[in-house]
Amino acid sequence: MKNQVYSKKQIGILAADDSLIYRRMISMMVERDKRFKLLGLFKNGRELLNATELLHYAPTICLLDIKMPICNGIDAAELLNKNYHIY
Repeated sequence: MKNQVYSKKQIGILAADDSLIYRRMISMMVERDKRFKLLGLFKNGRELLNATELLHYAPTICLLDIKMPICNGIDAAELLNKNYHIY
């Protein structure tokens, strides 16, 4: 996870996908637009959930692959909603 501070005007994004190609595409797309800040990019939902616990704020957007090992996107979304009220 990146430890950089981002502006309140930026939209913070966390993403999880088990495909390296998709993670690279997400990174390239998000970093092109200054309105967005990629806060973290992870291989599975469990890594994303662990990182979310370390944040002092909730990301605005979480991009989740539905089929991932360890913790899929659906399970991760349910836990984000339950624990952090991220919809």
